[in-house]
Amino acid sequence: MNFKIKIIVAILSGVMIVSSSCNTNQAPDNLFQELGGLDTLELVVDTWIDSLQSDVLISSYFSNVFNDSIATLNFRNHVVEQFCSLSGGPCVYKGRDMQLVHHPLHIQPEDFEKSVNYLRNVLNMYIADESIVLNFIVRVQLLEPAIVNL
Repeated sequence: MNFKIKIIVAILSGVMIVSSSCNTNQAPDNLFQELGGLDTLELVVDTWIDSLQSDVLISSYFSNVFNDSIATLNFRNHVVEQFCSLSGGPCVYKGRDMQLVHHPLHIQPEDFEKSVNYLRNVLNMYIADESIVLNFIVRVQLLEPAIVNL
């Protein structure tokens, strides 16, 4: 199978994984809707990952992910699930335990904060209401103990 076909198959598989992890029978909470739903969250995650990849220090934490297109796609899909679930949407995060994944990386508090600032900037690109952005950022910051290795 040539490289282009592998990439297309991987992308389609990723879309199917994210779609299948969403339970459409569950009523989403207002924040998920206020953020623009799954379509907007996918745009946010894609743009945020681009920001993380552009930062030499932050991307070094994820070098094993960002150097492999399939791993990057899996990472992206898990972040979409996580953000969807975190915002009260119908998705269920099916990734590995956040602490088990992140603590071996030795992410420092200032680097976590930097990545959250990138996220906030990206959210502001797509969402005009600052209170909605801040509400989501607060939820993301609650993940800090599972991500940062003190």
